[in-house]
Amino acid sequence: MNELYQGLKQWFNDYNTVRRHTSLDGEVPATVFYAKKPQANSAA
Repeated sequence: MNELYQGLKQWFNDYNTVRRHTSLDGEVPATVFYAKKPQANSAA
């Protein structure tokens, strides 16, 4: 079971941080996700 868990963990990591996606214009999901983090509103 540990081998299965480690394999899935590696696959998800590669999918989200290494593998480029055509639907994201060649970017990796992690890059797109963190680029779109909402900014805190600066109250004056």
